Amino acid sequence: MRLDERPSLLRRRATRPVTTPPRRLRHPLFSEVRGGSAGWIALVVCVAEALYMADKADYWQGSWSETRQYLHTTAVLLLGPFTAAAGCWQGARERRSRMAELRASGARGEFAQFLVVAVPVALAAVVGHAVVVTGSHLATWPYAPGGRPIFAPVAADLVLLAGVAVIGTVVGRLAPWRLAAPALAAATYLLLAFLADVDSSARFLSPAADDGFRVEPVWWQPPAMMAWIGGLAVAAALAHTLRPRWSWVAVVPLAAAVAAAVPMARTGEDMWQLPAHAREQVCDDSRPRVCVEAEKKDLLPQVSAALSGITGRLKGVDHLPDRFQLPQLYYGQNVVRGGLAEPEQFAWEAASMLLPDCENRPDEHLHDAVRDWLVSNDLSDSRRESWEQRAREGGDRQSLENARAEARVRSRLTSMDEDRRRAWLGRYFAATRACSGKVPAL
Repeated sequence: MRLDERPSLLRRRATRPVTTPPRRLRHPLFSEVRGGSAGWIALVVCVAEALYMADKADYWQGSWSETRQYLHTTAVLLLGPFTAAAGCWQGARERRSRMAELRASGARGEFAQFLVVAVPVALAAVVGHAVVVTGSHLATWPYAPGGRPIFAPVAADLVLLAGVAVIGTVVGRLAPWRLAAPALAAATYLLLAFLADVDSSARFLSPAADDGFRVEPVWWQPPAMMAWIGGLAVAAALAHTLRPRWSWVAVVPLAAAVAAAVPMARTGEDMWQLPAHAREQVCDDSRPRVCVEAEKKDLLPQVSAALSGITGRLKGVDHLPDRFQLPQLYYGQNVVRGGLAEPEQFAWEAASMLLPDCENRPDEHLHDAVRDWLVSNDLSDSRRESWEQRAREGGDRQSLENARAEARVRSRLTSMDEDRRRAWLGRYFAATRACSGKVPAL
């Protein structure tokens, strides 16, 4: 090529059009999730539930069953009404902005446009609840002595939140009332709570229905609840969005919902059972033996230590019960984060339950004195002093006389030699366990 031909070649290359690959258009759903109100809904769900769970942490942190139950109750009665209201508010946005006619003339079908509105709300509620579920289980992990986490009920709660978001969106697109969202939230709460309390088999169709904190659902209950709630939500969405000649398709999810509801209503309370770790017990080798549920086996050393003063004073005594009848270990009360909250109070209550509750006790002050002598801790002393002070200030002579009689019994028990004390306590427990009323003289 000659040198005089190069400028023309460069001009042809410069004038050649530059082609760029066409940009792939994203589905409007992505824009709704990223730039719409979904992020704010997820934040509100997460913060509201996290604040409630943090406020009740003493009652669930340390037990998998308690954690599951508190998360379930919060999802149903707190997040359920809110999510329904959020879906209703989002469903009515075209009407508020006077764009309903423009939406109806859009290129996308009615069902696709419905998904663009409903899915972000459902996804936001699911993500917000899932974050709190994860954090709550991580907070429980260091303190849970036994049992195991189960996640099938969590999946059922997630389906519930998605379902009420879809149903709320349908209501929002149909109801012209501006206060439809708060009204739907109130109606959702009342429906869930009322249905769970009705005296019929229909109450077991409410997600709020449960049979207690210590029970677990049978394996098929969470999937059945998911089919029940999910079927109703899908049926409502299809009936609202499909053309009249295709509206019969909504019968399919509705039939699936009814098929799931029938066994739940017929089974009733048997859908929840006490797990094996709640039925079994572990015991120490003291006498009387100290036993706790297998789920709380890590608490046994603390419970045994709290009662060591009582078991030490009862060493060698005959006619004792085989095991202690202990106060129930409740999370948030006498158990907090895997530890015994008030050991002295627990010992005082256990000593009270060690003595049978018989009618017609002629010497009530004797039984109280034996209990206080067995406990012999600071709490017992402070309670006794408080009662005496209150009786003295109120001029209650009978109570003061009983307090003096109890003091004489405690002094007598303390001054006796061990053999005589063990023999007397043996006769005492033999008489009290038989409720004969013939307590041996001290």
